[in-house]
Amino acid sequence: MRDIVKTNILLVCIVFAILGCESDNTVQGHQPVNSLHFSPDVVTLSPNDSARVSLVISGLSTNIFGMSFQIVCDSTVISFISEPEAGDFFGQEEISFSRTTESTIHMSITNIQGNAPVNGSGTICTLYFSGQSEGDCLIHLLRDELRLYNSAGIEIENLDLELSSAIIQIR
Repeated sequence: MRDIVKTNILLVCIVFAILGCESDNTVQGHQPVNSLHFSPDVVTLSPNDSARVSLVISGLSTNIFGMSFQIVCDSTVISFISEPEAGDFFGQEEISFSRTTESTIHMSITNIQGNAPVNGSGTICTLYFSGQSEGDCLIHLLRDELRLYNSAGIEIENLDLELSSAIIQIR
């Protein structure tokens, strides 16, 4: 009887030790806290087919009121087929501006004055593109062009966001 009790206590301790070692720096979809990533992160399609990926923010703990960024790709493999659509992260009353060139999307999104700053997780925007020629294309954010702003319009400095790219495969 004592051996069974000791065994059960040992098993409980092992389970707690294992669970205690799990990292709590991830949120839904196994993305790190304070991250900007694309979803899905891998897309495969044929030339002339179209698809979309979303830029998603996960676990942002700092309040922000707006942001601007540039997304780049290899325009010989894919081409953007429309302007990006703003997502749900800033709510229903955001203002967004975008300009798409051959291989770069320049975008700014801001909340409307009077609304509260936002944090947490959500979709920043959705990008639509089509395959041009066979190959692999990396879609990524330019870290040096990423800016986050508070409600006074002042850039938030030293916000350590993890950035992840998407791979578009044209086969």
